[in-house]
Amino acid sequence: MITIKDAFDSFILAKRIAGLSEKSLVCYSSFVRPFLDFLGSSTDIFNIRFEYIQKYLLSLRARPISKATLATYTRHIKVFLNWMQDEYSISLSTGKINVPKTPKKNVYIYSDEEIKLIFESVSVSEKWISYRNCALIALMLDSGLRQNEACTLQKKWVDNRRQIATVHGKGDKERTVPLGKLSIYYMNQYIRLCPFSITENLFLNRNGHPLTCNTVKLFMQKISRKLPFDFSSHRLRHNFATNYCLDQYRAKGTVDVYKLQILLGHTDVKTTMRYLHLANEILASQENISHLDTVFAQTILPAG
Repeated sequence: MITIKDAFDSFILAKRIAGLSEKSLVCYSSFVRPFLDFLGSSTDIFNIRFEYIQKYLLSLRARPISKATLATYTRHIKVFLNWMQDEYSISLSTGKINVPKTPKKNVYIYSDEEIKLIFESVSVSEKWISYRNCALIALMLDSGLRQNEACTLQKKWVDNRRQIATVHGKGDKERTVPLGKLSIYYMNQYIRLCPFSITENLFLNRNGHPLTCNTVKLFMQKISRKLPFDFSSHRLRHNFATNYCLDQYRAKGTVDVYKLQILLGHTDVKTTMRYLHLANEILASQENISHLDTVFAQTILPAG
């Protein structure tokens, strides 16, 4: 007999050996364990029927959760069940499990004035922490770093002379990103004023320990409460990608989406294409000539 709890423990072990990040492993625990509790942790995996899976997924739909959260639960459960099918040669009819489609929302693009307001909102009594926070925001907004990539960035990976940095993304994949002059300025000011010796991780907390994603999340939330628009680490990365497309279009008349894919560390170019589509939408709306305005320019609309 193999219980579903035993199977899940083996699944987590297999994912850990495969190099999945701790963050991803925690997500599997969060989204799959309620399913195990629903079935009963001591349930024999060979006694699981598809109707049991259906009942749980239907119970999720009855809960007051968003479509995106429902899709996340379903996706994680399906991955686990697919693994069980392959590992134990059992049929769970996972092909019948449809992950709900979530509505795609366009990224909010900050105006020049809003970007200035973001940096003006970074105010901490300790000046070195203010520079540290500004450097983190600049790296996400101007180099497209993920929150964890910024937290794990090492001092030796930053090359000020060539204005580049080496980051380690998902799956510990290494890539090179460009550094803007403002990012370098904030990093240098932070390093100059930091009261601790920076040996490996570039960004440190108040106690001199490597900065955690949770700490970044908390100070981002504090800044968000000061701003009249949505603000978060991931929105900064979204803005980088969209502005990259807009700037390339305006400077060259075209965008090499594969270069953007490399800069963002995406494994699939389809993920990157959303930013290209959004940039086209923005340009189309900005360059639009209203036919109605032309028709009624001499009648309803005031001159000038």
